[in-house]
Amino acid sequence: MTPTKARIHFGYVPEPELDALAEPAHFLDTLPSSYTVNLNYMPLPGEQGGPGHIGAPASCAAWSFLYGVATYMGAQKGGFPVVDAANQVSPAYLYVKQRAAGKGIPPCKGSAFAFYIQALQNEGSPNCETAPYYNDCTQLTNAYKNATCPSDTRFNITQTKVVPTADFDSIRQVLASDRPLAWCTGLYSDFIHYDGSPPIYTGNGVLTKMVHCMVLLGYDDSKEAVYIQNSFGPGWGAGGRAWIAYDTFQKLAKGSALYVVA
Repeated sequence: MTPTKARIHFGYVPEPELDALAEPAHFLDTLPSSYTVNLNYMPLPGEQGGPGHIGAPASCAAWSFLYGVATYMGAQKGGFPVVDAANQVSPAYLYVKQRAAGKGIPPCKGSAFAFYIQALQNEGSPNCETAPYYNDCTQLTNAYKNATCPSDTRFNITQTKVVPTADFDSIRQVLASDRPLAWCTGLYSDFIHYDGSPPIYTGNGVLTKMVHCMVLLGYDDSKEAVYIQNSFGPGWGAGGRAWIAYDTFQKLAKGSALYVVA
């Protein structure tokens, strides 16, 4: 697969209109030197891709914002565990609906955060029990293109905001307020095969055309690294999560980082 095709397959669609809304965030007068959101509210890392390609279907935006951020905020508000599929936002249903509405890049390629934000503010999304994910494009499309699944209103939202990824103090502010963020990033060529060693990922410096969306879970100034959750399954990184060096994060991050206010 060429780098250009690989970029499409992960599922990042640039959103300049959303990035234009980015503004600094301030929740705390004094920031802790490290903070990780409450992982009891974060579902375990999922797997967007199948045997043919780790990033296809290209649903990373749905996995990061819907399955990751929206599940977390709903579970935090409702105080319920997220180990069961019934307590997780489906990354499948709205991903297919966005492409069916002509808002994404068909077939089974990129999607945008803006569609998901609007959906969760209005009709909402089904959970993973009602709308399970399939890592095959044809199966995924056939399951939901013409289907209507009931929404789980526990995950509806009223307000989101974005911060510039270059503004790391604002990212710290959001994380320390116990809110994960969805963000998109360029990738070095060794990222796909990262197995958790070394324990803080710095990358080989070989930039590809691949761009990917994930979830920011925390930061640690002593490690000089951010803690993230991926959607490449538990075999990637350390159980599907990883520490990424601040310098690598800042060099590769794209656009803005998205979080839920309420």
